[in-house]
Formats: sequence, structure tokens, C-alpha cells
Amino acid sequence: MSSYTNSKAFRTRLFLRAFINAPNAHPADLAALAHIARNTAAGYCDHLAQAGLDPSHLLTLTDSELCSAMTRKRRNSWLHPIDEDEMKYLRKKGWNKKQCYKRYLQSVPEGARAMAPRTFREHLQGAEHKDPSMKLVFVAGDVLMADYSGDKIKAISPFGHEHAYSIFVATLPCSQWIFAAVHEFERVEDWIGGLTDAIHACAGVPRRLVPDNPKALVLKPRRGATPAVLNPAFSQLCHHYQCIGDPARSGAPTDKSLVETAVNLIQTELNPLLNVRSRLHYEDLTKLLAQVVDEINNRPMEKRQKLSRMDWFEKTDATALKPLSMKRHQYIALDNTQIVSKQYRVSLEGSTYSVPHAFIGHQAYITMTRTMVDIFIDGKLVATHPRARRPGLDLLIDAHMPAAHRARHYQQEGHILAWAEGLSEEVRAVVEFNLAAPAPGAAKTQRMQGLQKLQEDYGPDRLIAACTLAVANGRMEYRRLKSLLENGRDLTAANVDVSPIPTIPVVLDNVRGTEYYARRQA
Repeated sequence: MSSYTNSKAFRTRLFLRAFINAPNAHPADLAALAHIARNTAAGYCDHLAQAGLDPSHLLTLTDSELCSAMTRKRRNSWLHPIDEDEMKYLRKKGWNKKQCYKRYLQSVPEGARAMAPRTFREHLQGAEHKDPSMKLVFVAGDVLMADYSGDKIKAISPFGHEHAYSIFVATLPCSQWIFAAVHEFERVEDWIGGLTDAIHACAGVPRRLVPDNPKALVLKPRRGATPAVLNPAFSQLCHHYQCIGDPARSGAPTDKSLVETAVNLIQTELNPLLNVRSRLHYEDLTKLLAQVVDEINNRPMEKRQKLSRMDWFEKTDATALKPLSMKRHQYIALDNTQIVSKQYRVSLEGSTYSVPHAFIGHQAYITMTRTMVDIFIDGKLVATHPRARRPGLDLLIDAHMPAAHRARHYQQEGHILAWAEGLSEEVRAVVEFNLAAPAPGAAKTQRMQGLQKLQEDYGPDRLIAACTLAVANGRMEYRRLKSLLENGRDLTAANVDVSPIPTIPVVLDNVRGTEYYARRQA
């Protein structure tokens, strides 16, 4: 019996009876009669007034029903709840809690109370059920982690074709400073070049290089106590900078956890900027990535004394890294020896590179790096070209041609430019674009002849309309222009009436016409 008199239901009934007898009494007096706290009595009075409950009816309820009816709403229940869509977006790739909170604020109706960011994070943490993770402690200047982003970005290469580019990301985990670059492939030369660029960007050498476990750098992965067998090119890089190559284990992303975080952060910041751009060039992608990385490195971090990554880099890693006293490492992707052909060219990976015509028949020694091709004859450097990253290109320098070839070459280009300028500025722009685009062998000459033949097949007006449409769309390739004319899209864009033109019939002397048959019928 004593336990019931101390229960919540018993005290609530005492309060209700006192409230019925003296509805206008002060909450302190009601609290003294019901043996409850003053704030509890004041809350009961507010609850009866707001909910419009009848005290006499409440006394007829059971103890459990009475307790549930008199339970007051807590402050958090006044807030607008989290929709399940926010939880779905949080699980999507590229979405974080800050973006989900912005979406939550947009879904809050007028007049409702929104959660504070801290309350929103607490609700999400209570619903996510994440496993506990161990905090890793990193020493300044000890590790440089590197990896490629999983998502590739399509852009127009300097050669005019569309290509899927990869994002190389490196970070110093102590300060979380980030370096990123755009690479065309993920070959061994790209890995070596990315690591070299990251080392020179931070102006210091770490003690260990911890890249991912790609086949380009690791011939045999680490198995237990057996160390990994590194690619000789990666070993040369480590020997040059006097550091240790320690690639991550297979299936163990925790060995490079901070660079995984950096990759996710860059993709989160970069994807919204890419979605609003329909046609992106390589130069624009490089500039856009540099802006994003610079913004991330200079943004204050809430959990790290509101200092930026650059501030932490200057305080920790900048002084702990070994000084960069050696020259920049130069990776040699290929060295080859061959005879210069009669077309004063040498061939590498399906593309040709010009050599001064005076060295026809000489033996040339060729070295190829990630970005350049150097040609040596008799120990002297005679030609330097940018490396063609796809087969079928002819990289020609005008000064390497004989005078007669150069005159003929300029005569052909001058002729086609004069013809294009006589039609319109758009035609000249298309011709200049196709002249500048590299092409193997005689493909460029055939392309120019094809452009002139389009005028013969479709007429100058349709050619001008097609060139205008191609310039507006940014697609000025010859095959694109020919497709526009073949499909008639230039007529559709210009709203040209394509109905057949009526022709006047030709009457010949030996053909009987309508007058002859009219006389026969009469």
C-alpha cells in the first residue's frame, strides 16, 4: 500500500482532486496538497489548459491511461522531426551531415521549429548504429599518403577528344594538408609523377610514402611478415628522395585512411560544380580542381581549434619534413634506339615525332617521360616533343621540314584559309580548328579536301549554316560537321523550308502534250 501512495498515478489523482476543488488556486498550493514539486504542478496546470482535458474524466481512467494522458511533451518533441529521406541521402555517396542538415532546413514548414545542427547530429548518430573506430595518431613529417579517386571525370583533352580523367590525391595526415592533380591515366609514370609533384608541392620529403596497392607500383603485395616487392621505378623514386616506400596492404584501406577522407572531401566539393557544366575542357578541370583544393586547405576546421589545414601544415609538417635539397626526380618511361626515316620521323607507341631533316638515316636515341619525348643524336639533344598519350598522332615541328616541304605545307594551309575566309568567319573557325588538331600522315590533307567537297555536295549556304551550328555547340570536328549535313540538322536549326522546289517541265518537239490529246477527243 505504501508503494502505491508513492507512485506517480496516486500523486496525479491527488493533484486532480485538489484542482477540481480549487481550480483557481496557485500551483504552489496545489503542489503542497498533492505532495509534488511546484514546477510539476505548474506543468500539470499548463498541460490541462493547452490540451483541454477534463479533470473529472481523467479520474475515471486507469493508472496507466492516466499517466499517459498527463505526460507532458518534452522540448525536443516540439521540433520538426527528421524525415526518412535525410537518412537515405546520408547513406548516398558524396553526401555528408552538413548537406543533409541544409536539406532538412528546407523541409521544415513555416511556423515549425527546426533542430539546431548539434541536435540534428545527435539524432543522426542515434539512428546510424555505427561501429566504434580507433583514433589514429600521426607524427608530423612521417607519412605521405596517396591514392586515386574512384570516380573519373570526362573532359575534352588538348587533342580535341573526350577522355575520362582521374584525380590524384595526396595528403599529410598530421596536418591533413591536401594535394590533388588531374591525370589522364593511372599508369606507373602517372603514379611516379603524382608522388613527385606532391613532394615538391609541400617542399619537403616525408619519411615514408604510403600509396595504394596498385599493380603499377607493387609487383607482389605484402603477405604477413613478407615485405612487398616494389616496382623498380618506385624503388628509384624512394632511393632518389631517401625515403621508404610502404604501400598499403591489400584490402586494408585503414592503412591510408586520411587520404580516403581527402578523396571523399574533394569529390563532395567538386561534384556539385561539375553538374552545372555540360562541356568541360582539361584546362578548365585543372583550374577548377586547384580552386577546390585551395579552398579546402584554407577552410577553418571546427574540431581542430578552428585552424585551417594550411595553418596546421605550417605549425607541424613544414618544420618536420626533411629539406628538399635534391633535384627533381625524372622518370624515364622508355629509352629506345632507332633510325630516322625518310619522312624525318621516329615512331613511338603508334605515334610519330619529327626530327630535323638533316639527320635522315642517323641513329637516334629516344627517352620518354610521362609528359615529354627527347630525341638525341650523337649525344646531342636535337628535338623535344610533348608525349602523345594516344596512338595515331603526328607531332611535327615546322623547323624540321625542308624548305620545299615547308613552302608546300604553308601553301596548302594558306589556300584553305583563304577559301574559308571567303565564305564566313564560322567556316574559317572550323578550318582553323581542324588544321590545329593533330592527325597522322596525310589525314589532315584529306580532311581539308573533305571540307571543300562538302561545299560541292551541299552548297555554300548549308555549309555556312552547319559551321555556325558547330561553332555554337563547340563541336567543330570534320566528322561532326559532315554528320550535321547528312542528317539535315543545319536545316532544322535554321528553320529552312525543305519542301521540294517546283520545277518547270521541259517540252520537247517529239513528245505529244495535252493539246494534242484534247484535239483527238474533240
